[in-house]
Amino acid sequence: MKKYLILLITIALLAVMFAGCASSKPITVTSTPTQDPIIGVWRYTDKIGYDDRFMFNADGTFAESTPPGYSGSPKGQKGSVIPGTWSAMGGNSYACTQPVESFTVTFDPINIAISDSRYPLLAHTRYSGDLDTQEPISYPAYVATPKSQPYESMTHEQLMSSAVPVTYENLYRNNEDYVGKLVLIKGQVIQVGSNYLRVATKPLKQGKGYSGDIVYVNSDTRKIMDDDYVDIYGVVDGMKTYTTVLGAEVILPEITSKYLLYEKGD
Repeated sequence: MKKYLILLITIALLAVMFAGCASSKPITVTSTPTQDPIIGVWRYTDKIGYDDRFMFNADGTFAESTPPGYSGSPKGQKGSVIPGTWSAMGGNSYACTQPVESFTVTFDPINIAISDSRYPLLAHTRYSGDLDTQEPISYPAYVATPKSQPYESMTHEQLMSSAVPVTYENLYRNNEDYVGKLVLIKGQVIQVGSNYLRVATKPLKQGKGYSGDIVYVNSDTRKIMDDDYVDIYGVVDGMKTYTTVLGAEVILPEITSKYLLYEKGD
């Protein structure tokens, strides 16, 4: 009986000692910090020689090496390197500030690319070189980006989220800046052709509707009627010139619709 009692006491003491040892050594969970995916060098270039690069640093600074003709290049210098700062906004978006302007950069984790809100269609991919030291850039004369873009492969949701809202005044006065770009403009149909629409985009001062500021829209018109309200997601082609039946020459901003939402007019 005594031996049994001594055994029980010994087991109890060992259990207390083990619990004390376990509690005196807390478990430490360690994690390896991850680098922000935007850090590094990114480059966009095309067959006509357009070359634009970003270098994002871990300390919240970045630099952009710009081609000639770029609006942010100070005093029109070729190959300007413009400094700036960046901060994460969440959702793979980053606020970027340069001395001349501010914009947003978005990281695409699927295609491993970035784009900025000024030129959302120019995807920059990772680049192993530097801004301009490891591979010196020969800056050619600036040529506008070709019109052809893979919009046909985009879903309606992607077209709607990628389109840049534009006013008629900007589309008319600065048309060359928008050629080849995906834009959104709203209005009311004033004429339905076999494969085109003429759309008024100037809102009435009173009531619902539009009048004036007409754009020419290449579009499937099978379901569209005069006076319908439309949201046009399309690519700017330039300026359309045509002659009316009365012999007058008309020049209008021209857009090719990639997606069009319509609502029955009044």
